[in-house]
Amino acid sequence: MLSYRKRIAAVVEWQRLNRKITQSDLAEKFKISTRTLRRWIRSFRSLSNNWYRRPWNRFDREVEDVIVAQKEAQPWMNLEEAEKIFGITKRGIWSVWKRFGLAGYIKGKFSFCFLDYLSPGKEVSYGLEIAERLLKEGKVRYATRILNQLPICTSKEILLKFPDRLLNLRRRIEKTALSFEKIPLNALAIKCRKLRAEAEQQSLFILAARIGLVEAIALDRLGLYQQLLKLIRHLRKILRMDSDWMRSLDPSLQLSILLLEGSAYAGLMEIGKAKENLKICQKIVRTRFPESDMAMENLAALYTTVQMFKEARKWYQMVGTSPEVRFRLINMEALVGNYDRALKNLSSIEVVNNHFIMAQLLIIRALCYIGKGKPDIAKQNLLLSLEMAKGERLLNIIHTSTLLLASCYAALRKEKYARMLIRSYNPILRRLGNKRDLFLRYLIMGSPPTSLKTGNLTPPMELCLLIKKARQTLSINCYRRAKQYAFSKGIVSHFHIFLLFFPEVIRNLLKKGKNPGLSRSFLKLPIFRTESPVYHIKLLGPIRIYRNGKLIRRGLPPKGAALIIHLTLRGGSLPLQDLYANFWPGSKNPRRTLSHLLVFIRRNLRLTSAELYISSRFKKLVLKPVVTSDYQLFEETIIRSKGLLRAGEWKSAKAEFLRAIRLFRGLPLEKMFDQWSDELQRAILNKLRSEIKHFTSTASARGDYLTAKKLLGWLSIHKLC
Repeated sequence: MLSYRKRIAAVVEWQRLNRKITQSDLAEKFKISTRTLRRWIRSFRSLSNNWYRRPWNRFDREVEDVIVAQKEAQPWMNLEEAEKIFGITKRGIWSVWKRFGLAGYIKGKFSFCFLDYLSPGKEVSYGLEIAERLLKEGKVRYATRILNQLPICTSKEILLKFPDRLLNLRRRIEKTALSFEKIPLNALAIKCRKLRAEAEQQSLFILAARIGLVEAIALDRLGLYQQLLKLIRHLRKILRMDSDWMRSLDPSLQLSILLLEGSAYAGLMEIGKAKENLKICQKIVRTRFPESDMAMENLAALYTTVQMFKEARKWYQMVGTSPEVRFRLINMEALVGNYDRALKNLSSIEVVNNHFIMAQLLIIRALCYIGKGKPDIAKQNLLLSLEMAKGERLLNIIHTSTLLLASCYAALRKEKYARMLIRSYNPILRRLGNKRDLFLRYLIMGSPPTSLKTGNLTPPMELCLLIKKARQTLSINCYRRAKQYAFSKGIVSHFHIFLLFFPEVIRNLLKKGKNPGLSRSFLKLPIFRTESPVYHIKLLGPIRIYRNGKLIRRGLPPKGAALIIHLTLRGGSLPLQDLYANFWPGSKNPRRTLSHLLVFIRRNLRLTSAELYISSRFKKLVLKPVVTSDYQLFEETIIRSKGLLRAGEWKSAKAEFLRAIRLFRGLPLEKMFDQWSDELQRAILNKLRSEIKHFTSTASARGDYLTAKKLLGWLSIHKLC
């Protein structure tokens, strides 16, 4: 029986050389009878009445291949040069280039995926239809042969049904470009790199640049700016993008490369070069893509990357009302300090099944609550965002989320913990090569590298330097200059965050009786009101109570300690009815007993009757001062550790987990016999065992048996297992 491949080859050859060879000659070439060849052709044509036939006036396929290969090898070639080389009319050359996706792009349409702005002809439409029918019949190889013969393939649905091993290089590149969101970013970058190398080896430089663009997007989202810039320079070299504008080059491809190059420069703190890219991109958008929402949106995104938020907002306002644009505009509202409006608009956004978008929404919400003077609510949103972000996408928000989290702790007068939190994530940003975010953290922590030029500072960095100067001089004029700069640049939220790290500026103004021009709720934060006490309770072991960072009590009677602990963990208020049922279930007059206990607690913790009192109106026990606990720190640190583990940052995840475990100093809530304390103790120990069990299994799977052994031994030593 004749091979199936031979049958496909004969039929495809007949379709390709139709009108240029007789059936008898073709049958002789394949060493079969003419009758057999006719039967195969009839069977092939019966698959579709609309199968594409090459027009009589088209060039031979060999000629088309040469024209396409020359354009691929020299992307900068224009029609005049091609006409001199081939001796063919410009119209004929242009029609070939258009058919193979090298010219004739949809005017004014911008996309990072090159298939979105190509115009497939009848040959592609008919070929896809035939391939789809063959695929339904189970003739995969036959369908693949037809698919590989097409000049371009713009169908995502059909391409994803074929394995890579059956597709030629063009189809594999198109499939990878169309399945961008379906592949993890690291794996996608590696796959694109291999395809790009294969295309360059065959001198298919346009094809190589297009798949290189997908690789560049993956590197940009991963925050690997050094690798990204190296790749962009390579793509510019093979495309000869020497001038600002080349009309012979795919304009969408050129704009995409320039946008990503600007993002790389911004990440590497070469802000001056990033601004030069912005000027070129703005020129291309206005002339080539004046009505493209996607082009304007990506230009606005680059302005955001360079942290020129005021300009970014103008471009976003020119774009349509897509959910993505609405989300970006809400972010701009939060940045300019319109917190109430931003929160109101956030509540109107529909919940989407996208973990990364949800994580960003939570970060915006946290930013608003920090500006409104509510760090506890902001902290909850930030921890949720770290839980929400999955895998590699966590690295995109790790700077913003951890910096905001540190500002929340700074607002609660936990400056040491805030600075530790900033320092612990610096190695990740340093490894990723994200100099822009790293430099801002250096500015907050202390002296930044002196090698940075003033022209490479972003507006938030300039603002941070102005606030630091105001702290050094304690000059009211310096403070007003910083505030005016923040409002002029649309970075009021940054102004509020930096003040939390440099509170001396506001403290000095309040001391002199000057109005800083900030909201009352923000000025009431403990970091500015040093007379307001801040408490911290260590309950993961013997009870320790700290007031303003100093130990004031090593223990309390069981009921008093339990009362303070549960007030802390439940947001500073407890319903009286629940409280009585837990502590004095059989008492005839529990209110009197509670009053005596409150007098004892106030005296020992130096609290006033206005700070710990019974609210008769709401029937609650209320604790006004800010109180934190080591159990809250334990839960927050575990969340950060899990996030880093999902992102593949094993070393940092282990450091965070060990930091969380060290918070335990013994058996929590020991010798507290009320029902709430018993339940809480069981919950804490169950969570501890569960987290250690999960982490030890992860450590063992990674070959870190020493860490796993230490954790299990730690449980035994502390008698917590």
